[in-house]
Amino acid sequence: MDKNVATLITVAFVIFLAGFGFWAYQIYKSSTGLNANIPAPAQNTPDPKNSTYSIEGQPVTLVNGLSEVPAAPGSASKTVTRYFGNEVSGDFNADGKNDMAFILTKNSGGSGTFYYVAAAISEISGYRGTEAILLGDRIAPQSTEYRNNEIIVNYADRAPGEPLAATPSVGMSRYFLIANGQLQEVVGIMPETEARTIAEKTCVKGGETLSQGIYNENSKTWWFDANLNATRPGCNPACVVKAETKTAEINWRCTGTIPPDNANGTTTSCTMEAKICPDGSAAGRTGPNCEFTPCPATNNGQIACTAESRLGDVCNQIYDPVCATVQIQCIKAPCNPIQQTFSNACEACHSQLVLGYLKGECVK
Repeated sequence: MDKNVATLITVAFVIFLAGFGFWAYQIYKSSTGLNANIPAPAQNTPDPKNSTYSIEGQPVTLVNGLSEVPAAPGSASKTVTRYFGNEVSGDFNADGKNDMAFILTKNSGGSGTFYYVAAAISEISGYRGTEAILLGDRIAPQSTEYRNNEIIVNYADRAPGEPLAATPSVGMSRYFLIANGQLQEVVGIMPETEARTIAEKTCVKGGETLSQGIYNENSKTWWFDANLNATRPGCNPACVVKAETKTAEINWRCTGTIPPDNANGTTTSCTMEAKICPDGSAAGRTGPNCEFTPCPATNNGQIACTAESRLGDVCNQIYDPVCATVQIQCIKAPCNPIQQTFSNACEACHSQLVLGYLKGECVK
């Protein structure tokens, strides 16, 4: 046999014996516990900034709160997803573990920055990310709350028809919850910010305050305890906003009795609420059925605001002035309405305090 070939065979055999011996030694150490004092490699503990979420149907995995992927195959631009913050914690799914909700942003290289709300559900192995729900483009996030088993995201957006270049100035609140392990939006509820705006326009006359709102699901109303300048002894006033009609009224929440008012001389107990009439006077409840007394007739010469004329969010910016009769809410009569000039009939009827209007500016 050639001497060189014999040498190569010998070297290969030695390498084989060395590899086999190392493998056998590792098996031996494992079975005898010789590795017990050698620390195991560190394992990353999942958290909201290092979890995977679904955005527009695509999985997005954050690493230290950031994800950068090509916007398209072969594209130099990137889609950047960031953990924005505004987080709130709570036991969203009632399993005894603390979960988190927060805002993510996504930018694909253009001028738009899209904001999403997402949640991280705490599980045994760490956090599980949910589907993210779009809030809007270039909005102004304000705060995130967890109240009454609902995640409430408050932010400012633009009014309908405003360009994206406009500064967000319209307060918005959207409600979410965890159902079947996923983040879902609660629809059909008037946002508290919208209800508060209606309440302030209708019930507040200056220097008065409203409490945090409480939503009554049964009556579809928002209730704001009110600190009103015009009060009645023993009354606890609240401004009540009806979500379905987007109107508001003061509920005085008083109790008391009225003198005998039926044939057999018995006394009927009625609440002592005061309904404000169009002419500014107050009508109370009376009679065996505790009905409000009729309000005085209104001026038929005016053009009345219809339910349809009060709908919509934006009026055309034209100057076609009207002189509107605006009611003043008070308790003691006389409390006559005031006359106020509005730029057009649409603007006038969008005020819940306007009873009707005449064409032309008010004569001072």
